[in-house]
This record gives sequence, structure tokens and C-alpha cells, in this order.
Amino acid sequence: MKKLVVILVMGILVLTGCSGENSSSTNPSTVKVETKTEQPLNSPSEQSAVTSRSQVTSTQPKSAPPTPQPQVTLQTQEPQQISFKTYTNARFGFSIEYPNTFITKQLPFNNDGIILQSPDDSAELTVSGINNVMNETVTSLYNQTLSEHSNASYKQKGSDWFTISWLEGNQIAYQKSVVGSGSINTFLIKYPLSQKAAYNPIINRLNSSFKTPSIEQSHGVAGE
Repeated sequence: MKKLVVILVMGILVLTGCSGENSSSTNPSTVKVETKTEQPLNSPSEQSAVTSRSQVTSTQPKSAPPTPQPQVTLQTQEPQQISFKTYTNARFGFSIEYPNTFITKQLPFNNDGIILQSPDDSAELTVSGINNVMNETVTSLYNQTLSEHSNASYKQKGSDWFTISWLEGNQIAYQKSVVGSGSINTFLIKYPLSQKAAYNPIINRLNSSFKTPSIEQSHGVAGE
């Protein structure tokens, strides 16, 4: 009987030991899990700053696209074309081309030339001839004319001609004379200083078209 009890006790002890080993081997190993938490803002002022930046970012309007600029085309005004007429003096034989808008103001009774004027009466052109009864040379007549217009702003002299320009108030006066042994032919134009640019081509045409083929002879009086 005692042997049976001892055997039972030993069996219980053996069973208890196995149970402890099994429980220890089946327990899972402990797993360490790290969780990352956001750090809170250090102070209320930082929270306010973040809130303000968030509001500025969300409420700032988008910039409007640039407005296209209209293209400007510059137009150059073409200079007005000037037409010319020819005046020929039957007595002295000279001729000249003048603007066709000019009208006759006066015809001298002795037929020594003509006086023309612009339509608005702001410019006047006189073309005339005289016999060289004083035996003037181009130099003597040039010097005489200069002495009469000491304020001459332009002057030029050739072998038988000279040109002089001067101011008379608000007008420009321009004279060209061609001197021969028999006669002297002259044109004189006066025009507004404010229209100098417009009259420059007219002056050039008067100069280039002034023909004086008969200055080496005298031409009597009208009607002879």
C-alpha cells in the first residue's frame, strides 16, 4: 500500500514538472513596440503663429495674369506734293518755276517782272529784271546788299550770282541775283519763319529753275 502511495506521489510530481516546462515554453516572447507621438508646441504663441500663417496662406488671393498691352502702329505722314508753274518774262528773257497755288498779286506796268503771293497772303515772291546801267559787278552788288541787311544769316557768292537770307520780324527773306554786263535778274521771296521746313523745298526749286540767259544784254523799256 505504501508503495502505491509513493508511486502516485511521484507520478503527480512528474506531471507537475512537465506542466511547468510546457507553460514556460509556450509563452510568447515580449515584443517592444515604439510609438512616435507628435511633440506639442512649446507655447501658445507658437500655436498662434502657426494659425496665423495657415490663415494667410489660405486667404492670400492668386495674382491675376498680366493684361496684354495693345500694339501701337506709328504712321508717318507723307510730305505734301507741291506742283509748280513756270513764269517767263518776255522782256528780260528769264524764267522761274513757282508753286501753282501762288496767285498773281501785281504785274508791273513796265513788264520787268511779277509779284506773286500764297493763298493765305503769308508769303510773297517777287521776280524782276533791271538793266545794269550802273555797271554793277556781282561783288559790288553783293556787298551793297549785305550792307543793307547786316543781320544776314546766310550768304553765298558765285562767279555771276549771289544769295542772301535774313530775318524781317517773323519772316524769312531770301534773295538771289544774277548779274550780267547788260542786265540783272533777281527773285526775292518772303515767308513765315514758322513755315521754314515747308518752304525749304520751294526755295530749292526756285534756285534750280531760275534761268537767266540774257543777262549780258540790256533790254530797253517795255514796248520797244
